[in-house]
Amino acid sequence: MFFLIPYTRFTLKTYLNAQEAERRLAERTRARRWLRSFLSKPDPSQPFEGVVENGRFNINRIINYRNSFLPIIVGQFHDDLGFTRIEITMRLHYFVMAFMGIWFFAFCPVGFMFFVSDDMGRGEFIILFFGFILFFIFMILATFNYEANKARRTLEEVWETPVSL
Repeated sequence: MFFLIPYTRFTLKTYLNAQEAERRLAERTRARRWLRSFLSKPDPSQPFEGVVENGRFNINRIINYRNSFLPIIVGQFHDDLGFTRIEITMRLHYFVMAFMGIWFFAFCPVGFMFFVSDDMGRGEFIILFFGFILFFIFMILATFNYEANKARRTLEEVWETPVSL
């Protein structure tokens, strides 16, 4: 079951020092708002909302549509020799994971009860039941990965610096 939970971990490297990398992300991040108008366009100069402080961050992208599977982006800055290593983890919000778990574990026993009953042919039911579960999993993974890829590209743009050889 754990392989079905969307989760991404990666490391970015930049030639900026850790304080500069943190400052650049903080400039492009605004405080979280609990109520936001979905009719207004997000500010392209601040694509993230959340907290960036003390060498850590907990942010998410600002979007003008609903996506429950929007990744929460958690990371740390680490100074290395001549560059900064930024360790990033993208995961689902804990409430979304809890809802998915409750829904999935409530749906499977109900499906099993229908399978045991003789109301529907067993072959059609198995196809329908597993098809619905596969569709649910595909929808979660596709929407999470779509948003995670957009967030990764935006983060790479934040820390992009010209390299002179």
